[in-house]
Amino acid sequence: MEKINIVLADDHVLVRNGIKAMLDSDHDIQVIGEAGNGAEALEIAKRLKPHILVLDIRMPQMTGLEAAAQVSQYSATTKAVILSMH
Repeated sequence: MEKINIVLADDHVLVRNGIKAMLDSDHDIQVIGEAGNGAEALEIAKRLKPHILVLDIRMPQMTGLEAAAQVSQYSATTKAVILSMH
């Protein structure tokens, strides 16, 4: 069975590391890239074409909402999931 490939984007490294640790504990999931802002997340998604792009809603340079709205331009099969502490 193919693993679910994920790119994780959050501007807080500790949060990103925590989410990555939880996802890495599932043998069916693989975090293939990490980003600190939405623009970087889009560049990584363009190159790696993950199944899922996990985005923090508020990040510098480009928000998760903005990145989610644009990801289909770079990777038609990538789905976006937005995280928020609000």
